[in-house]
Amino acid sequence: MEQSPPPGTAQPAATVAETKTSGMAVTSMVLGIVGLVLGLLVIPLICSILAIIFGVVARNQIKNEPHLKGNGMAIAGLVMGIAGLVLYGALIAIGAAVG
Repeated sequence: MEQSPPPGTAQPAATVAETKTSGMAVTSMVLGIVGLVLGLLVIPLICSILAIIFGVVARNQIKNEPHLKGNGMAIAGLVMGIAGLVLYGALIAIGAAVG
């Protein structure tokens, strides 16, 4: 039967292998959101490109390091980054056709 340590003794330190969310995945998702929300400025073009880059890097990190999570956020960042580029390209095409 396993006994708990007596009161006042130090608890074992947490293991290094704890799972944590990838910062690159979070950054990708945030940049993807910013790229879609600010769709009429030049900044979304940069944000969308960076969202795609960070999303790809995050997915590779998550695939290679089992303690990282956040694959869904990385995919969301990728999708929103691509959608932002498509939206920005459509706005440029419309502007060129009209003006």
